Amino acid sequence: MHTPTILVTDDDDSLIRALSKWFEARGFVVDVAHDGLEAVNKCREQVFDIVTMDIEMPKMGGIEATRLIKEFNPAMPVLVLTGYATRNDVEERCHADKVLAKPIPLSALEREVRALLRPTAEPTPTD
Repeated sequence: MHTPTILVTDDDDSLIRALSKWFEARGFVVDVAHDGLEAVNKCREQVFDIVTMDIEMPKMGGIEATRLIKEFNPAMPVLVLTGYATRNDVEERCHADKVLAKPIPLSALEREVRALLRPTAEPTPTD
């Protein structure tokens, strides 16, 4: 069975730690990026089953990072988490697969992440 990979992108270290711990406990392999530029570079080197992306970050914000990731890998799902812009505005500007408002309960975030997993990341039923 494929173990899903997730790239958690945020400039808030406490949020990165919480999300990493949550997803690792649920069977994900977790990598982290502290800004959009780092996320873009990691996505150029590795294909993740899903990427979570903050909007407001140093070096490169989430809108630009998501746009760049989608340019070279349109199939890689990107879930944007934002507390700043309206969700429709963000979706239009960066072509994110899903935009959620912060704060969000971790269980709800996990549901959304699992719904967006690339087909190869989803477990296959066994007989």
